[in-house]
Amino acid sequence: MLLAGTSYGLVTPLVKMAIAHGIPVTKLTVSQYPVSIILLWFGALGTKKRVPIAKARKKEIAYMALLGVIGAAASLSYYHSLAFVPGAVGIVLLFQFAWILPVINGLIRRQWPKKHEQLAIAIIVIGTVFAAGPAKWHFPLWAVGLGLMAATLYALSLLLSGQIVGQLSAWQRASISTSVSFVVVLLAGQPWQTPQELFSLKIWTWGTVIGLFSLTIPLIAIYVSAPKLPPALTGILAAWELPVAVILSSLWLRESVDLSRWLGILLILGGIAFSSVVPALVENSPRRYQPHPIYPQTKSE
Repeated sequence: MLLAGTSYGLVTPLVKMAIAHGIPVTKLTVSQYPVSIILLWFGALGTKKRVPIAKARKKEIAYMALLGVIGAAASLSYYHSLAFVPGAVGIVLLFQFAWILPVINGLIRRQWPKKHEQLAIAIIVIGTVFAAGPAKWHFPLWAVGLGLMAATLYALSLLLSGQIVGQLSAWQRASISTSVSFVVVLLAGQPWQTPQELFSLKIWTWGTVIGLFSLTIPLIAIYVSAPKLPPALTGILAAWELPVAVILSSLWLRESVDLSRWLGILLILGGIAFSSVVPALVENSPRRYQPHPIYPQTKSE
């Protein structure tokens, strides 16, 4: 699980570096999918628990398609935000899903956050104020809005992924939703309008590397480790993405990360840990860890 968190943490600085090398965000988003999709479908075809897709329920396939669309929209929003905000700020914005998720759940199901969840949300919001350092912002607010939109889409996909119960294996679901995501980013990026970029080794190299760390590696790591770890520990280890992204943004991108920002990051991690541990220790009702929106777990795994 630490490998999955570390892998996700690499994505933010890698995207910033790719943008700095002159790669358009839409082309970068498109190029991260092909190799990962091939690897995922090989995994789906190789799993012993696969079910013929033709025999799967239409509702399950529709759910996976919807998650694919949402996942693509989240990636596009986040990557466009990273084109204008520092990597450390971008990852902090994305981690707002930690409090957006229970709010969306409350609005949809009228199941409002419990007291310990409300306290965790307050800690995360306070930590965000310190981590983002709004007094030092020198970038457009609409870029911040895109980062928050990505967090909202990410939270929505986590909520929806928890509703899926069906016959398909996790690898099959991952392959379907990722393929749908690829179609969406293709329509958004329209790479055929600049055919010379289709043969750009630089674009495909950066895209493939980012795709491995944002799609393939964390998927494999989560499926191997999550079933063997307590839910609370799983969620805490997955949050390792935040400090990894900030540390690498500081080292690789030379971004300034002062004491105030580190305090905010610690508060955000503390809020996530608090919301994960309390149900397990106090209420004896551990919350099941929800993985990346494109890779929901299934009861058939």
